[in-house]
Amino acid sequence: MLIAESETVLERRMAALGLWLVEAKPQAIGKRANLKVNVTRRDLVDFFNGLATLVDAGVDIAESLNVLVNETVDEGFKQVLDDVRLNIQSGVSFFDAMSAHPEVFTAEICNLVRAGEHSGELVAACFDISAHLEWLDQLMGDVKQATMYPAMIAIAVMGLVFLMFSFVVPQFSVIFDSLNIELPTITKVVVTIGDFCNNYWWAILLAIGGLFAALKLGPAYSPAMAY
Repeated sequence: MLIAESETVLERRMAALGLWLVEAKPQAIGKRANLKVNVTRRDLVDFFNGLATLVDAGVDIAESLNVLVNETVDEGFKQVLDDVRLNIQSGVSFFDAMSAHPEVFTAEICNLVRAGEHSGELVAACFDISAHLEWLDQLMGDVKQATMYPAMIAIAVMGLVFLMFSFVVPQFSVIFDSLNIELPTITKVVVTIGDFCNNYWWAILLAIGGLFAALKLGPAYSPAMAY
C-alpha cells in the first residue's frame, strides 16, 4: 500500500511505477498499519545490519530493501518491508515509509533514521540502531536470566504457603472450633485465610494461571510489554 500527501500525488507516483490508481483512502502517516506482526529485536538487528551493509556497498535503499524482503522469513515482516520499499520507490522518504508502521519501527528508530537521512549518515544511523537494539536484547536476556532463580524460589514459597493455608490450617480450624475458646486476632485471621483457600482454591489457581498467561502472551499483543 502506497502513501502520499494527496490523491493526485499518489496517482502520479503510481504512474511512475507503471501502476493505475484504483482506490485511495485518506489516512495519517503512522496510524495506517493494522497488520499484526511479531518482529523481535533480533529481526530488527539483522535487518538494520543488512541494510547498512548494502547501502554502504553502494546499493540504493529500494534495491537493498528488495534484497532483504527476499531474505526475510516472517511473512508479516516481509509485507511491512515490501510496503516500505514500494513507498520509497514512489518518492516517499525512508523516514515517512517507516513511520507508517509504528507496530514494527518505534518513534525512536524512525527519528534516528530521519537524522541519518538529513545528515547524509544513514549507514552510520542504521549501524547505531542495530547496536542499540542488540545491546537492549542482551540486557533483557541478562535481566531474565538473573531473575529466573529468584522467581523459581518465590514460586516454590508461594506454593508451600498455599498448601499450608489450603490443607494444614483447616485441620487446626476444626480443633479450635472443638475447644470453643476465644482465639487471638492473628489466629482468627490465619484461620479465615485458611478457610478461604480451602473453599476457593480453584479460583486462586485460575488467577495465578491467568497472570502467568498474561505475562507470557502479553508481548505478542503489546510490543511495549516486550521491553
